[in-house]
Amino acid sequence: MIKLFCISGLVSFSALGVFAQDTLTKARVIGARLLYGPEYRKPEYCGGDSILHKFVTTHGFFPVVARVSGVQGRVAISFLVDEFGNCSKFKVTRGIGLGCDSEALRLIQDMPSWEPATYRGKPVRAIQNVPLIFKLE
Repeated sequence: MIKLFCISGLVSFSALGVFAQDTLTKARVIGARLLYGPEYRKPEYCGGDSILHKFVTTHGFFPVVARVSGVQGRVAISFLVDEFGNCSKFKVTRGIGLGCDSEALRLIQDMPSWEPATYRGKPVRAIQNVPLIFKLE
């Protein structure tokens, strides 16, 4: 069996600008401002993680070359979610090659709009990182 899926627990988020992230406190740095927990809400796929997982499993495929070669692993895609939920500036930040990187990039680019991140109730731009797992079973 061949599987392609997104692990929601591995999805990481960081605010746009000069940024840093502390995964325990979910602190964000934008320029000289630090964004914290209840005032900051990360960007979300419309419908939540379960709908994101469903989208990935129904629209993605495992490239034949990678499958025949026995390649499997995690591909991470980074992109910008603007104030309106539109996604742009897609980039493979971790790849495994043999068509998996381009398939992951295609899949993420084909996603509908996201709900933007908010800070103090106002939409803000944010960088979204989504890891996709290519696994042979």
